[in-house]
Amino acid sequence: MPKKKLMDADLPPVTQSLSQVMHASPFSILGIHPGQSGSGLTIRAWHPDAECIEVVQESTGKSLGRMNRLANGLFELSFPQRKKVFYYLLNITLKDGTEELRFDPYQFGEYTLCQQDIDPLHLYRHLGALKVEHAITRQRSVSGVLFKVYAPSCPFRQRDR
Repeated sequence: MPKKKLMDADLPPVTQSLSQVMHASPFSILGIHPGQSGSGLTIRAWHPDAECIEVVQESTGKSLGRMNRLANGLFELSFPQRKKVFYYLLNITLKDGTEELRFDPYQFGEYTLCQQDIDPLHLYRHLGALKVEHAITRQRSVSGVLFKVYAPSCPFRQRDR
């Protein structure tokens, strides 16, 4: 799915829908994606409890810069010269002064159904919270949780995809 360009007029509705956990496609806004001008890369993160956020390159531990606060906990940092997607960490300074260094889960992309999920028996066996590993290199991976929900009565709208 192509990432949405985020304009200043979009900020209040976007941050409100994120804070209410009602955004139809947070992966279209958050994480790493092509820059708005079509060149370079942009990273966006939503952390309303953050005072500031610094992007750290995972492979080197090097700081790549401090993110700009756009509105209500939405942060952004652009890399106009970068073309290749890379793994990164967010060094988040909370309003109480404590720091947390963590992976941004939105950088790993949106989960889509695989061929096995089309089989109802397989899908039912794998509903709920599942432990997953995302390989960054052959030696390093990130552990996380994937939630699979089956909601056949939920109205599907094409614009939500």
